[in-house]
Amino acid sequence: MLSYQVKANQSVSSIFRLSVGLIAIVAGGMIGVVLVWLNSPIMVLAGLVALIAGIIMAFNVDLGLLAMIFVIFIRLSDVMVNEHGLPSIAKPFIGLLIVGIAIRWVLYNQPPRGWGWSFFLIFVYGLTVSLSLIYAQDYTRASDATSDFLKDGLVCVMVVMILQKEKVFHHVAWAMVCAGAFLGTISMIQYFTGSYDNAYWGFGLSKLASIVSGTSDYRISGPYGDPNFYAQAMVVFVPISLDRFMGARRTFSRSFALWALLVSSFTIIVTFSRGGFLSLVTVLTIFAVWKGLSFKNWVLILSLITIGILLLPDQYSERLGTLTSFLPGSDQTAQSEASFTGRLSENIIAVRMFMDHPILGVGFKNYPAQYLEYSRGLGIDQRRVERSPHSLYLEIAAEHGLLGLLIFGFLLYNVFKGLIDARKIFTRLHAFEMDRLSMAILISLVGYLVSAIFLHGAYPRPFWMLIGLSLAFSAYAQVQSEIHYEEKLKISRRI
Repeated sequence: MLSYQVKANQSVSSIFRLSVGLIAIVAGGMIGVVLVWLNSPIMVLAGLVALIAGIIMAFNVDLGLLAMIFVIFIRLSDVMVNEHGLPSIAKPFIGLLIVGIAIRWVLYNQPPRGWGWSFFLIFVYGLTVSLSLIYAQDYTRASDATSDFLKDGLVCVMVVMILQKEKVFHHVAWAMVCAGAFLGTISMIQYFTGSYDNAYWGFGLSKLASIVSGTSDYRISGPYGDPNFYAQAMVVFVPISLDRFMGARRTFSRSFALWALLVSSFTIIVTFSRGGFLSLVTVLTIFAVWKGLSFKNWVLILSLITIGILLLPDQYSERLGTLTSFLPGSDQTAQSEASFTGRLSENIIAVRMFMDHPILGVGFKNYPAQYLEYSRGLGIDQRRVERSPHSLYLEIAAEHGLLGLLIFGFLLYNVFKGLIDARKIFTRLHAFEMDRLSMAILISLVGYLVSAIFLHGAYPRPFWMLIGLSLAFSAYAQVQSEIHYEEKLKISRRI
């Protein structure tokens, strides 16, 4: 009997080895054909890695979410398309996560909870921007922008549907810390080595630009291609890194979070972005006040300030000094700069568009299409190129009118209210680390919105990711509160 089992096992083992061999031969032949056809081994390797990663993410949707967060903040898909001519991974990524949500829902009987309100908020805002398709002068721009928003809105809701476990919230925070450390390290190396001609595979773009009147220097732009938008994105990582540094228990984790904090903060400085600097000061101030300004916090903040002052690039303080020059009655030197006159023209025109179309605006992404017509009448900006308003809020007013402002305000109100309510629930349930994480996300969102005073929505995906994460905290807190109430009710009935 034993010999029969041994022979059977050997037979099965032989069949298994034969099957594996046949699969290897077929796979090798297919790879060889593709290599000859594409004449690009890198493309084939990238495709195989993507296939393996896709299968893993489809069956582990939490891991897929972490990868998506990292990819979005470092703009990996855009870098692949714009710098290397590779296909976009954004749509396949979204598709895989949808499959992952369905697998967890149907096969593992784990339906997402608490995402209905988030879907409603995004749906209402989506209806508002979609109205542009009816009246926008440039239908193609409005259509393309609406399509992009639908993808961002879908990602936003998917984040809420996937984030259903406390440990995954912690992993999300570390994914953001990793993104800040990755981009910040590249920018720091680029600055100290002066290797501005090296694009670092598309993650280290830079350009020579005017710093102050008569002085030019390189401004680091990261994967965003614009130093101001790069600074806006890097501000998001500062509160998260600070929270992980102060809350992590392991020495390595604390050290890594501190590194991410330092390089992210320093990167904001070397972008020479005045709006980025104001946002950095804002998030550090809010964080310090939240933590109670203890001696340890004062030492940390003063140390960061000291290091920042010692490492400040040349002309940086002079550039920051131009902020006061923009005030009425001050020195008019900065006000004669092309950057100032350009921004003044762009913002005045945004107000004029709003006044001309106060209810619905001129249509989604239709501001640039009408800028030159308004600019000729205003006569301030001598540039004859399409421009965008230098403020997200003026952009919304010009393109979506009063309705858009009200709906956007309604969205932000619910996001912040949800985070504040979530913190109360976490405190009541003694989930203190979740309380700290939700506050860190809140501060990150504030930092982004402060910088949005000076920047339009050219790169909206990080913003909608922050909105999704904020709504996820709110939804998770509500679900946990309901579960806690149900458990207390069961215990009371037993008694």
